[in-house]
Amino acid sequence: MKVDIKKVKPNPKNDEIYSPTDLTPLKQSLERNGQLEPIVVNKDNIIISGHRRYFSILQLGWKEIDVRIVEYENETIALIEHNQTRMKSVSDIQNEFRILEEEYRSNLGGQGKRNDLQGDKRFNVYVEIANKTGVGLSKLKQIKSIHNYEPKLLEKIDSGELSVSKAYKQVQEKYMTKKDKDEDDIQKSKLKKFLETENIELDNLIDTLQDTYPYSLLNITSDKVEDLKKKD
Repeated sequence: MKVDIKKVKPNPKNDEIYSPTDLTPLKQSLERNGQLEPIVVNKDNIIISGHRRYFSILQLGWKEIDVRIVEYENETIALIEHNQTRMKSVSDIQNEFRILEEEYRSNLGGQGKRNDLQGDKRFNVYVEIANKTGVGLSKLKQIKSIHNYEPKLLEKIDSGELSVSKAYKQVQEKYMTKKDKDEDDIQKSKLKKFLETENIELDNLIDTLQDTYPYSLLNITSDKVEDLKKKD
């Protein structure tokens, strides 16, 4: 439905998490095609999803904006989940991690029961955050470690000076004990050797991961599986 754009309000959490981006391409698209998708707001017209569209339309001087009202159990988690496909800096990802971790630990004490899991299984905060943000669990943990030990490296990653893996390697060399590194290397080596030796079919591997907790929370879609097959 169309509403007066003056009635719509940005969500303060959005600015806390995400850095500003260039709106020029989006404004050009809006001018050419109009607003193709409504922005998502709560009953108070506070934006949950669509901040970039809102600010683009505001800058274009339009008087009305198309909205869809949706109520969520947790609006902060919903805001982040709606941004899964957004182009994000590692600083944005770290902010997502921090905010989601606060939400989960505040509401569930860090380890809570999920109603969509069978039995009394409990979820892992890291896996749940990876699922909500759309960022791989390994990359998420690396960014978290970089932030914990040497947060200034995140700026170098965002500027293109370093990759996440190279920055993480620097952190490993400087701060992590040999025992920590050895255990990680041993585990990765064992897994790689097993996969190479057993020659596991991709379909069987995906099916097993989807049926095994907590890897079932990684949201491996059929589209992603097809993409992997093409690259195989």
